[in-house]
Amino acid sequence: MTPLLLLLSAPPALAWPAASEWVPLTRNGAPIEDSPGDVQTSFAADYLDLVGSAVSPVGFWYADADTLYLRLRISESPWAAQAGNILLPGSWTFAFDTDGDLDTIDLAVSFSGSALGDNTVLFYRNNNGNSGAGADLSQVYVYSSDPLSDGAARTAEANTTFDGEVDWTIDLAIDRADLEFELELGELTAFRLAPMTADSRQSIVHDADLVAGLDMSDLPGAWSDVLVLDADGDGLTEAQEALLGTDPDDADTDDDGLDDGREDLISTDPLACDSDGDWLPDGLERGVDEPGVDTDLDAGCFLPDLDPSTKTNANVADTDGGGIDDGDEDWSSDGQVDYWEIDPEVGEDDVDTDLDTIPDAIEEKCDRDGNVADDGSGGGDSDRDTLPDAFEWSIPGLRDADGDGEPNFCDRDSDGDGIYDSEEGAEDHDGDGIPDAIDTDSDDNGISDREEGPDADNDSDGIPDYQDTDDEDGPTGDADGDGLTNAEEDACGSDPLDPDTDGDGVGDMEEGPCNEDDDCDGVPNVFDAVDDDLCDRPEQQDDDPPLQGDTFTGGNFTGGACNVNPAAPALWPALLSLIALARRRKGLLALLAAGVSAPAQAQDAGQAINAQRFRPVTDGQRFFTLDDTTVGPAFTAGGSLMMNYAHDPFIYRYTDGREDFPILSNVATADLVGWVNLPRVRVGVDLPLHLASTGYAVDGFRLVGDARVMGVGEIIERQGEGLGVAARAFWDVPTGNEAAWLGEAHTVVGAGAVGSYQWRGLLAVADLGLRSGTGQVFPDELTLGPRLDWGMGANYAITDAIDASLELDGELILGGGTIGSRPAEALAGVRLRPYQDLIVHAGVGGGISRGVGAPDVRAVLGVSWNPREDGGSALYTAAPVSTAPDRDGDGVSDENDLCPDQPEDLNGVDDQDGCPEGNLTPTRVLVLDAAGDQISPSRLEFVSGPDTGSYTLGDGELVRSLEPGAYKVSVSADGYTGETFQLEVPQARIHEHSVRLDKLVAPGSLRVMVRDTDGRPLTATLRLLGEDGQRIPGSDDGLTELSLPPGAYSILISAPDHRSLEKAVELEEGGSASVDVVLEGARVKIEGDRVVILDKVFFELDSDVIKKESFSLLDEVVETLMNHPELVLVEVQGHTDDQGRDAYNDGLSQRRAEAVRRYLVQSGIDPARLQAKGYGERAPLMPGTSEDARAANRRVEFHILSRENER
Repeated sequence: MTPLLLLLSAPPALAWPAASEWVPLTRNGAPIEDSPGDVQTSFAADYLDLVGSAVSPVGFWYADADTLYLRLRISESPWAAQAGNILLPGSWTFAFDTDGDLDTIDLAVSFSGSALGDNTVLFYRNNNGNSGAGADLSQVYVYSSDPLSDGAARTAEANTTFDGEVDWTIDLAIDRADLEFELELGELTAFRLAPMTADSRQSIVHDADLVAGLDMSDLPGAWSDVLVLDADGDGLTEAQEALLGTDPDDADTDDDGLDDGREDLISTDPLACDSDGDWLPDGLERGVDEPGVDTDLDAGCFLPDLDPSTKTNANVADTDGGGIDDGDEDWSSDGQVDYWEIDPEVGEDDVDTDLDTIPDAIEEKCDRDGNVADDGSGGGDSDRDTLPDAFEWSIPGLRDADGDGEPNFCDRDSDGDGIYDSEEGAEDHDGDGIPDAIDTDSDDNGISDREEGPDADNDSDGIPDYQDTDDEDGPTGDADGDGLTNAEEDACGSDPLDPDTDGDGVGDMEEGPCNEDDDCDGVPNVFDAVDDDLCDRPEQQDDDPPLQGDTFTGGNFTGGACNVNPAAPALWPALLSLIALARRRKGLLALLAAGVSAPAQAQDAGQAINAQRFRPVTDGQRFFTLDDTTVGPAFTAGGSLMMNYAHDPFIYRYTDGREDFPILSNVATADLVGWVNLPRVRVGVDLPLHLASTGYAVDGFRLVGDARVMGVGEIIERQGEGLGVAARAFWDVPTGNEAAWLGEAHTVVGAGAVGSYQWRGLLAVADLGLRSGTGQVFPDELTLGPRLDWGMGANYAITDAIDASLELDGELILGGGTIGSRPAEALAGVRLRPYQDLIVHAGVGGGISRGVGAPDVRAVLGVSWNPREDGGSALYTAAPVSTAPDRDGDGVSDENDLCPDQPEDLNGVDDQDGCPEGNLTPTRVLVLDAAGDQISPSRLEFVSGPDTGSYTLGDGELVRSLEPGAYKVSVSADGYTGETFQLEVPQARIHEHSVRLDKLVAPGSLRVMVRDTDGRPLTATLRLLGEDGQRIPGSDDGLTELSLPPGAYSILISAPDHRSLEKAVELEEGGSASVDVVLEGARVKIEGDRVVILDKVFFELDSDVIKKESFSLLDEVVETLMNHPELVLVEVQGHTDDQGRDAYNDGLSQRRAEAVRRYLVQSGIDPARLQAKGYGERAPLMPGTSEDARAANRRVEFHILSRENER
C-alpha cells in the first residue's frame, strides 16, 4: 500500500486546514527559507533535508480552537520503498522555545517510526535544566502510536521540486488540551518554532538538518518569530487572526463591542464597525450593553444597547425588510424604540407616503403642518421653517442636532442656538459638511452662534457675524490689526492688509494722520521709510547754556569708577526741548540730531548700548551675579526681586582738562527673576524694570529693559565637598530703550563655563565665557564687538541662616580699542534666611576699572524664594544654646542628631542633621519585619568594608555617614531569622537601604497512629502531598510523631498489603494534632510480571475522563510503584469491549491508558518508568458479547516490562 493510499484509507479523525489557511513560519517578518543539500548525515538522506524558499516556505502552522497544526517540507518521500507504512530511519521534529533562551530547546513534538511500521508522535521536554545546544530532551508522552489512522499525522507530495525530485510535506495535528496538560503550552504561552530532523528514529539529538542552518550550533538563528495561540482571548488563534487581518493582541479590533471571535461566528466583519452600513455599530445591533476589555471607547464606534433584549441583523441593513434601514428606524442609535422611532424588527411600520425618507409613523407625530404625512413626492416642511423635511432628516447622527428630543424636521431651531432655522438656512458657510441650521458654530471661529447673536455684523459687510468666516474684512473691520479700520486705510491709501505699510518698524496707526510728514520731505510718514531730516533745526538762544560745540570729541566713553561729576549744563536745554517735543522714538532722534549736532550722534541707533550691566543670576542663593554649578532638585521653582542702584555707570571723560560729562548719571532697576529646575538643568527669565534714571536725554521713567533668558546645566555634580563644573548660556532680547543707554541694538547671546569648589563652609566659584557683540561704533572708536566675560567669587556660610560673599566680575570687549572696553566691578554682600525658603539679600560695591557700565557706587537689596534642597521646613535661625546631651559635641543634640556618634563637619551641606558629609555618604539602614514595620531592638554589624563595628538599634534604624564602598553587613533580632547582605554605598547626598527579617515560626506537633482492621499496629509510610512529596517512614508500633511548620497538610498513609488513605491535617503555630488511621487490605499487589489491581478503573461513558471513585485505587498503584523502585518500566494497558469500530476502540483505549499514565505521573511517578499502550478490543479477558464479558473486557492493566536486576 502506498503512503497516499494509506492516508486515504485512514478514518477522517479531523478536518485539516485548507491550503489557504496554512500560515508560513517567519523570521523578522519574512518566510523562513532552507537551502537543499545541507543535510548533515553520512549517508544519502534527502528525506531528512529540509527545503523551502520565500515563495514556498519550509514550515507552516495553523491553529483552531482545539488543535495546533504543524507542517514542514522535505526534499523527498519519508517512506521506505518496500512498504507504505514503514518510515525511513529518522525523526521529523518541531522544536519549541518558550523561555526566550534561544540556545536551548524547551519542548519538542516529533514524528518517527520503527522498522516494524509502528509510527509515533512523541512529546519531549528539556527536564535536565541544562542550556545550550547540548541540552538533553526527555520523552514525556506518547501522543499517538498510530498517528496516520487517528489523524495525528499525514504526509503528501508537495507542489515544489527543489533538487530535481518532488518534495514532500509532513503535517502534524496536536490536541491543544494535550499540549497544555503534557507540555504546559497554553493559549497565552509565547513560543517560537524551529523545524529540524534527525538520522535515527525517536531521537533526542536532531543533527541531520536544522531549518535555516546546518546543525544545533546554528539553533539561535533558526527560531521563528514569536507566536501565541490566542494572546487576546477572543477565541481566534493567532493564525486565524492573521488570515482575517485582525489584531491578535486586541480582542475587539474594530472596537464595536463584539470580540473578533464572535464576529467570525456570526459572519460580521471584525474589521468594520458597521458591517452592513446602516449607521448602527455591530455591537449595538447584537445587544451589547457593556464594552469589552479591549473595546476602545475613544474610537467612537461602541454605543451601548439600552434594550439588549432586542437585536437586529448586523449583516443586513434592513432587518425587517420593510424598505427602511435599521439606522433610520433606530436613528438615536441606542438600541431601544424611542418615541420618535419605529421598530427595526417590524416591517409594517416602514411606510413612507411622501417619499421623504421619514416613515409616516414618525412624521405623523409632528403636527405643525396640520398632521400631513403625505405632502407629495419629496416630502414637505412639517415645522414650516422653509427647510424641507427630507433635508433636515438627511444627516444621520444629527437628526436631533440639539438633543432636545424633537427631530430637526419638527424643530424650528434645530441646533438650539437661539436662531431660527429659517434664518440660518441650508447654507454651509464654514464648509464642514453641516448646514448652518444644525451647526452651533456656523463660521467655525470657536464662538458659538448663540454668543455671536443673529443681528451683529461687526465689520459691516452685510453678513451676520455668526455666519461670517472673516469678521474683519468689511468697512469697519481691521484686517491687519493696526488700529485703523479698512475704510480709514482705503481713504488714506495705506495697505489695509499690512500693519506697517512702509516697512519702517512703526505701525500705520503710530505714524499719525495720513498727511503728517515729520522729516519735511513731502512724503507722508505712513509711506516714508527713511528719515531725510529736512526740517529746520532749532536755533541757539542767547540765554541757553552753551552746547560746547563738538561735545563728544577729545575724550573717551567710560564708566564712572572713582569719578563723580555733575551733568554738563549745556545739554539740559536740549534735553528739556526733546522731552517736550518728542512724540515717539523716531521723532526724538530726529530732534536730538537737530538740537545738539555732534552730541546727537552718540544716541543714534548706531551707538546704542546698555550701560546697566548688573544682571542677577537665577538661583542666587550664594552670589548676586555669579552662577553656582549646583542646580538643585528637579521640578522645583523659585524667583526673586532684586533692586539695584548705580551711580555714574556711563560718562564721557575729556582728555583736555574739561570736566567729565555724565551720560547716565543714576539708574535704579528692579529685576524680576523666575526659574525652574529640570533634571540637572536650571532655566530662568530676568525682566529688568528701570524705575528711574537721570543723565543725558534719559531723565524720567524708563520701564522695561532688555529681557534675558538664561540657563545652567550641571556637567560634574558637586557632591558635598569637592569640585563641580557647569555650563551656562543666555539670550538677551532687545526690549529695552537703547536711546536712553539702557538697551542693546540687537539680540545678544552668550555662553560660558563655571567651576566651583566647596570646602566646609567655604564655596569658591570661577566663571569664563563669551558673548556676541552688536557692532555699535562710538565717536571715540569704542566698538561693541564680541566680549569675553569673567567672574570669580567666594562665599562663606557663617551659620545656617547667614552667609557673606565677595564677587568680582567684568568684561573685555574684543577689539574695543579704548579704556571703556574693560568694565569690572566688585560687590560684597550678605544673605539672611529668616524663615524656611525665604532669603533676604543686601550688597554694596562699585567699579574697579573705568570700563563702560562700571559705576562709582552700586547698592543691591532683594528677596528671593529658593526651595531648599533637603525639602525641610525648619527655621533658618541659629539654634539656641542647649543643655541637651550631645555625645559627639557637634552642637546638634542627640535628640536631633541623626549621627549622634559622628560630629557634623559644618561644611554648609545639611549641617542641621548632625551627620558629616565631606567625602562621606549619610546612610540610613532600616531593619524591617515582613509587614514593613521597624524591628526594635535589633542588632547590626558591619563585618567588613571601609568601616566596621557593631550597633544596637533601639528603633530598628541606624543612620551613619559612611565612606563610599562595599560593606558586608549582618543583621539579627530576637525572634527573627538573621540576614547577611552586601551593602553598596554610593557617593551621594544621602543613601537608604532596608532589610527585611522573617519571623521565626514555632513548629507544630503531629501524632499519627496507624492500625489494621483488627486493631494491630502497622508499620506505615507517610507521604506529605505537595511539591517535594516528602516520604516519612513510620515505627514498628504504628506511631509516627512529626514536627512541622504551621499550615495545612494532605498526608497519604500507606502500608504494605494495605490500602492507602489520605488525611487532611491543619497545624497551628506551636500547636499539636493527632490522627488515628485504620487501613484496609490492599487492592494492589505485585504478581509475577504484573501489578495486579483488585478493583477496576472507571471512566466516564465513551470518554477518557477518570471517575473520582477510582482516584483512591490509583493512589494505591502510586504507592506500590514508589515502594518498588526496582520496577523500572511498567506498561499501562487500556482495553475496550467489542462495541464500536476497531479504529475508534484503539483510539479510546490509547487515550484511557494515557489518562491513567498522566494521573500516575502527576502523583509523583517518574514518567520514564511508564508507557501507555491501547489494545482496543484485540486482547479480551473474557470471550463473548454478554454484558458480563464486555464489563470484564473494559479494563486497565499494569504490566512490568523491566526490573532493575534485568538491565
